[in-house]
Amino acid sequence: MVPESPKKDFSSFLSGVRTWEFHSISYNGKDMTSANGGDFGYAYVIKEIMQWMSATLPDAEHGIDFNNKSTTHLWVDVSWSTSYYLDWNYNYRWTISSFHITLYDAGIGYKYMFNIPDLYVKGNDFNNHKLFKSLRENITQYEHPYRRENEMNTMRVATSLKESSIIDNISSPIEGIYEDIISSDGGRNNKYKLGLTRVEGKLYLIYLSGCNLWDDWIEGDLKATLEETSSPNIYRSIWKLRDKTETVSYITFDNNRMEVVIDGVKSTYLKLFPQHAETPYTKPLTWTGTGFALEDGYAVTNYHVIEGAKTISLKGIDGDSYTSYSAIVVTTDKKNDIAILKINDSRFDGFESIPYSVSLKQADVGEDVFVLGYPLTQALGNEIKLTNGIISARSGYQGDISTYQISAPVQPGNSGAPMFDGKGNIIGIVNAGVPGADNVGYAIKTLYLKVLIENSGINIQLPTNNTISALSLAEKAKRVKNYIFYIECSR
Repeated sequence: MVPESPKKDFSSFLSGVRTWEFHSISYNGKDMTSANGGDFGYAYVIKEIMQWMSATLPDAEHGIDFNNKSTTHLWVDVSWSTSYYLDWNYNYRWTISSFHITLYDAGIGYKYMFNIPDLYVKGNDFNNHKLFKSLRENITQYEHPYRRENEMNTMRVATSLKESSIIDNISSPIEGIYEDIISSDGGRNNKYKLGLTRVEGKLYLIYLSGCNLWDDWIEGDLKATLEETSSPNIYRSIWKLRDKTETVSYITFDNNRMEVVIDGVKSTYLKLFPQHAETPYTKPLTWTGTGFALEDGYAVTNYHVIEGAKTISLKGIDGDSYTSYSAIVVTTDKKNDIAILKINDSRFDGFESIPYSVSLKQADVGEDVFVLGYPLTQALGNEIKLTNGIISARSGYQGDISTYQISAPVQPGNSGAPMFDGKGNIIGIVNAGVPGADNVGYAIKTLYLKVLIENSGINIQLPTNNTISALSLAEKAKRVKNYIFYIECSR
C-alpha cells in the first residue's frame, strides 16, 4: 500500500534515524550479507560505507537489526562488482563498478536509491578514501557534520614531509615511524600513524595516515612539536587534537614504544621503522640473515638483509656451518623486499637435489606452517632454528596482499627464511616481525619471487620436485636444513 503521507526529503529522513544496519550486501553477484570477511575489494567497500555512515549519522547506533518495523531504523542495501590485475610495478589495480546503494526505513519503507560512478583504486590502499569522497559528492542531500572547512584550514600546519623522506633522514635512535596500538579512552576510532623527525635541530611528529576521514588530516600535517625536558626520554609537546586545536602533552620513549599522555589519557605507539634497535647511522659493520637455495647456485633472501652490503657470504651449504662461500646480488625487488643471490665461489660445486618445491598456490587461513632460519645467533648460537604456527591472515600489515600474517615467532636473523606449508612446499619468505608481539610475523608470497625472476630476464628455475611431503615435521626439517643458509653481510 502506498503511504498517504508525502515522502520526506532525504535530509529530513536522515534526521530521524537512530539505528542502522546492512540489510543486503551483494558482491560480484554473490550474497555476502552474512559473510565474515572477503578480499580487498569487499573489505575496502564495507569500510568506506561504514565511515560514510558514521560521518552522515554520527549519533546513530550501528549493529542493531530491528525485526519490528520502525521509522527510526535505517536499512542499507548495497551491491557492486570488482575486478583487478597486477601492473608492471607489481601493484594491484582494482576497478569498483556497478555500485548501487539503497537506504530505506524499516517502518513506512521509503527508499532512497543512488548510483555511484566507477572507481579505480591502486594497490591495497585502505587510506585513499575514494569511495567515501564519491559517496559524499554523489549523495548531496546531507550536510557533513564534521566538515568545518574554514576552521580546519586555519588550524592546519602543512609540511612537505612524507613517510619516505622521514625514513631517509633518521638521525637519532628515537626517530622513525610509529603507529597507535593501545588507547585507554575506550571510544576513539582513530589509529594514527606518525613520523618523528628532526628538522633544523627540532623534533616534530608528522601525521602520515590512519585518521577517520571526517577529521580532515592530510599526510604531512604537523601533529606535534616536541621540547626537551631534564629527563632524557621525556618530552613536553604541543599536540594538535583531532580537530586541530592545541593542547599540552607529555611523551615518553622506551623500548621501541612512544607513550603520549594528554589530560591523563595515555596512548601507546609502536615503532614500526626502523625494525631493529640499530638506526641507519649506527648500523653495525656486520649483520646476518637467512636464505634458501634455488637451482644452479642461486639463493633467495630479503632485500633489507643485503642492502648496503659490500661483502656477502653464505654458511650451511650441505650442512657445513663453518665454511663460508662468497655470493653476489643478481637482482632485487626493493618494494617487495626480495633479493636473489648467486654463489660465485670457486670452491662451490653445486647443490645436491633440492628436496622441496616452491609453490605459487595461495595458502588458506588456518593452514599449518613452519619456518627454518638463524635468529639471534649471538644469543642462541648458529644452529638452525625451527618455529611453527599457522596462516593468521592472507594479507599482511594494513591489508598488504603481497604478504601473509603468520603466528610462527619471527626474530631478528629470521629475515629471508623460507616458510613451508605442512607438506614441505615453500609458500613464503619471512621478512618482518612486530616488536613486543610474539605471535605476529609476516612472510612475502612466493608469487612475487616468480614475478621478480620473470622480470629479471635471468634463467632461474624454481624447484618443483617435492620429495618430503609424506615425512614427519622432524624428518622434513632434517632433509631441508642443508639448503637453508646463514647469511653474513658487511659494509
